[in-house]
Amino acid sequence: MEHEECPFKWGDRVSHKLFGFATVNGEPTAVVGPDATLRRTVPRGWTVPVEWDDKGQAPARLASDHLTKISRPMPKVLSTVTRNGKNA
Repeated sequence: MEHEECPFKWGDRVSHKLFGFATVNGEPTAVVGPDATLRRTVPRGWTVPVEWDDKGQAPARLASDHLTKISRPMPKVLSTVTRNGKNA
């Protein structure tokens, strides 16, 4: 049983229709469920840990299909130090 890659990663900014904006603050967990016709388990999405912008709300884990990704932070790029225009 193969899960598709989760669309959310640590640090992503997300939105929820009822609860507002949040930041993914952990690794998503794959969820499986029964498939009665095949008598086996099948992928059912992901649970995603988030921390809300509204600090009055406790951190939560939500189903990935209830979240919309707003942005993903840019990865940090390692730069090389140069001396006189040449790589060190």
